[in-house]
Order: sequence, then C-alpha cells, then structure tokens
Amino acid sequence: MHAAAADRARAGFRGRPDRAGPTPGKVQMRSVGPGGCAGVRGRALAALLCVLTAACLTAACAPATVGSTRPVPPAAATPAGPSTWDAFAGQRVPALRRLAEPILTCIARRDTARPAFHGCVDWHSAVHATYALLAIGRITGDTGYRDAAVRALGGPQALTAEADAVRAGDLPEEEPYGFAWALVLDVEADRAGIGLTHGVGSAARDRLVDYLSGLGDSPRLYRAAAQPDYANVTWPTYALLRWAHRFGDAAAAQAAGRTAALLLGERGRAAACAGVDETGFLPPCHLLPLLASALDRPPTDLLAALPPLVDTAPLGAHLPAVHSAGLTFSRSWGVYAAYRLSGDPALRDTWARLVADQLGREDQWRHGYDTYAHWVAQFGVFSIAATFDDM
Repeated sequence: MHAAAADRARAGFRGRPDRAGPTPGKVQMRSVGPGGCAGVRGRALAALLCVLTAACLTAACAPATVGSTRPVPPAAATPAGPSTWDAFAGQRVPALRRLAEPILTCIARRDTARPAFHGCVDWHSAVHATYALLAIGRITGDTGYRDAAVRALGGPQALTAEADAVRAGDLPEEEPYGFAWALVLDVEADRAGIGLTHGVGSAARDRLVDYLSGLGDSPRLYRAAAQPDYANVTWPTYALLRWAHRFGDAAAAQAAGRTAALLLGERGRAAACAGVDETGFLPPCHLLPLLASALDRPPTDLLAALPPLVDTAPLGAHLPAVHSAGLTFSRSWGVYAAYRLSGDPALRDTWARLVADQLGREDQWRHGYDTYAHWVAQFGVFSIAATFDDM
C-alpha cells in the first residue's frame, strides 16, 4: 500500500490516498429562546424542553464525526468460513482463483511511470502482484496467470531499467520492504523458469545485504524488529534467506543468518512480541516463526518462548486502520510456519480459520482499489501458496 495512504489510515480515513478525508458532520440548531432553556415561558414546559434537547444533543442528533468513539457492532464471534484444515484444504485452489481477480485487474494498470512494476498503485504492490500471479499459475496449472504476469512486466528492457534503478538508489522508499518482495518474486520466477526478474532480485539482494550489515547488533535493529509495517526487519531477513538458499549465495545467507540469530534471540523476541499493534499490515511476533522456517537449523525452543500462536484470531469486520486489512493474512503466515516447525495440527486449524475468515470478507480485499484491492489479495496468495510446499 502507498505510504500516503498509510498516513491517512492512521488518521482514520478510508478514502483515496490522494483525497482529503471526509468532513465531520455538522448540526445547526436554533436556540430555544433568549438564554436557551431559561427563555421558554413556563417552568414545566422549560424543564421538559431542556430534557428533550439534552437527550437529542447527546444521542441520535449528535453528528457522526471522523474518529468518533460511538460504539460499533462487535466483530463476528465465529469465522466467516470453514474452521478446520480438513474443511478448508480442498478449497485452496478455488480460493487462489478468487484472489487472482483483483490482482489481474491491478497489475495491468498504469498507475505509475515505472517501466515494469507500474500497476497496483505503487512499486512494491506491483512486485508482489507479479509474484502472486506466478504462484497461482504454478499451483493451479493455469498458464494464463503466468502469461498475465509476464505481459505486465514488459520485457527485458523494462526489467533492466528497474534493476538499474534499484542499484542507483532511486527507490529508497522500497528499502527494505519492497526489496524483500523483489526477492520473493525472483524465487517464484525462477521456479517457473523465468529469468527476467533476476537482475532486479540481484540488485535488491545487494541493497538488503548492506542494509542488514548496517544495522548490526544495534538498538536500531531491535526497534525495526518491532515495526508493524514497511520498516520491519524480520520480513527482509526472511526474504534474503530464502533467496540466498534458492540461488546458492553463501555471502547473502551469512548476512541474513547473522541477523536472524539476533532477531530470534531473547532480545529480538522481546522487541517483536512486546505489544500488539493492529494498525499495521505486518505482525512482528508472528514473523519470527516464518523467519525460523527459512533456516537450515531452526531453533527448537522458539515456539515455547512466544505467545501461543494457536490462539491467533482474525480481526473480523471492524478494522482499526486501512492497513489492518492485511493483518489476518500476514498473521496466518507465521501460524503456518509454526505448524511446519512443530507439526501441531491445531496450528494448521488456526491457519485455516484465519484464511477462511479473511476470504469471507471480500470488502477487505476485492473492493476499494485505492485502499484494499491493490494489495491485500497478494497477502492471501502468499499464505495459501506456503501450504503447497516448503518454499
């Protein structure tokens, strides 16, 4: 999602990122009489009118304003879909096809002037849209998804231009989050036998190795471990590890491995799991098992040191911010990774509840192009794709 939209999300806006938010409603009231209630003839009538006026002003007649603290209906108590792995497993391919629909729409657009990643509002969303279509094509066997992704990229010249821009530092806002998605895309493209994205992936690799090396074992690292959005460090560390293993890059694996050891250690766990922020799109604590799953030797005591991920619940219908729409899906990434690490089937059931619930809330991923439809579905694809294999 675009950074400007994120700022408006935190402010409570739900509209386009390039529009002003809604204006608080106004109620114009005429004074009951000179001096308000005291100006009404007759004490009994005055008292009655004062009571009615006060009730009106404090209840139904009060204007609905942006950020209003009025009570809202609670989220549904039960998930909006199947609640176990056995019930949901057979629905994964149809779910991927549903999620593909807004992705196909956004990836073909010309929302920016970028040569290859030009749809889906911003660079990183176009990158993970490309990843998502390639993954859907691989899992479903439908080459139409792959063809749509490759067509949107525009050919070798466009990808070379993107790689040059990454190397030249022309996309600073994409470090580290967007560059991490470039590595995820490059892994998926390589699985499909597509080499077009490798220049971008290699350039993103270099940027992220430098980024992680610069953080070292510093307070900045642990602050980044707690971030619930673009600045989170666990997500790019995971992406770099996967990329390094796929392409046999020992230096990148070493750099990511050093950071992973710090993030999965006591200080990193404390930073990531210190609190729960539901206004961002990444869950710092849930990303730790995802990171551990990318290691050759994941720590055996990690899950015991974390809050019980089996109790993870979907956010439901009422979101605290626009970015919150991606959080149920991204929490499911960590829950399924925890299942891989432990083999506990209860975690797999929790994953199914999360994903099925979010799939059932199409207003949070299919509709609203500027707010949800350009990015949330890709998070769902990443979650479902993980259940088909260990990459």
